[in-house]
Amino acid sequence: MAASDHSNTRREPTLRKQAAILPATDEPQHIVLASVLELSGVRRKRAITATLAGKASGENVVFVTDDLDFSPFVKQRLYYEYLPPLGQQALHAHHGPWDQYLVKRLRILIDKWAPVRILSPGTPFERYVEKARQ
Repeated sequence: MAASDHSNTRREPTLRKQAAILPATDEPQHIVLASVLELSGVRRKRAITATLAGKASGENVVFVTDDLDFSPFVKQRLYYEYLPPLGQQALHAHHGPWDQYLVKRLRILIDKWAPVRILSPGTPFERYVEKARQ
């Protein structure tokens, strides 16, 4: 082969197979969604402890809170989601009906986590939305 033939030959880069960032699992996740809405301080800590004690083997609890103190969840490496407290309705009234926002947000959480059951040691989700309508 002539030297000029080699200069036109391009080597294609080899692609290395990388591990998936979030590998799929064959095991279904057994998620329990637990409302600790409108609980704070000692009452919330007790509700977290009781919920964890009552979960079945293989279940993972996702706590839904309206308190900005996430330390009880972070310290125990627990899953949690945040909903704004009802007292913030007035701050966001110009964005539209608060209850509709909460319903949409809760639907997203339920779709996201696909819980096998929902617990309410705090205010039940339905009641939280009802309070927003008042």
